[in-house]
Amino acid sequence: MVETALSAHPAKEPRRITVVSGGAVGADYYAHAGALKAGGKTVLVMACGIGSGYLIKNEPLRKRVEEVGCIISEYPPGTKVTRFSFPVRNRIMSALALTTVVVEAPEKSGALITANHALEQGREVFVIPGSPDSEDYAGSNALLRDGARPLLDASDIFNEYIPKFPDKIDIANAYKKRENAAKTEKTEKIPENGKKILSETLSKEAKIVYNHLDKHKFYPEEITGTGLDSQQLLAALTELEIELLIHALPGGCYEKC
Repeated sequence: MVETALSAHPAKEPRRITVVSGGAVGADYYAHAGALKAGGKTVLVMACGIGSGYLIKNEPLRKRVEEVGCIISEYPPGTKVTRFSFPVRNRIMSALALTTVVVEAPEKSGALITANHALEQGREVFVIPGSPDSEDYAGSNALLRDGARPLLDASDIFNEYIPKFPDKIDIANAYKKRENAAKTEKTEKIPENGKKILSETLSKEAKIVYNHLDKHKFYPEEITGTGLDSQQLLAALTELEIELLIHALPGGCYEKC
């Protein structure tokens, strides 16, 4: 479940779409990470107090969001998360976003709560269709049956909002930046020692972990000799995943990019 909101930057400085989500694992994580990697803005709405320690492995992601976006919570600092706080929180995400995008929703899903909030708030709801035989998409397909708009490609979002906000969305510039980045990556020289040059923005722990990866595919428990505890190791892996240096696979395995 991912929510998106249009950028509020001034018209004289065209930007892109801002991603609003909840900072959980899965689609939320990749929505934030993708926005950050593209140099965009993102807003994280927490279902607990800031500083509560929720999802410690996502702490590097939250720190990055703090730097280039913002973190929002209606709870006092340190308040622990409960199963009731998620559906309550979701009304804030839908209110911040002009459009709610449902990626995957079973019949009983928090994403459906967000979608209902969005409809009550007069927001658009887009849904990625799924197989009618899959229980994972039962809620998603029900939204489509009831009138939600299908999302088959990112252009469906752009085609909806570029005419409404031509001064705030500069897709041509975004594609140009992506092409330039791809060209730079292809022409980047490989150091003589064969090791990839790591970004200066990476933490010391993330650099240590990356330099100890001696397999293309690996499990966290196979990484040895770093001197880091389990929480530091998971945080470092999350940071490396945000930077697209590694990629998570099913079953708790990772691979180097």
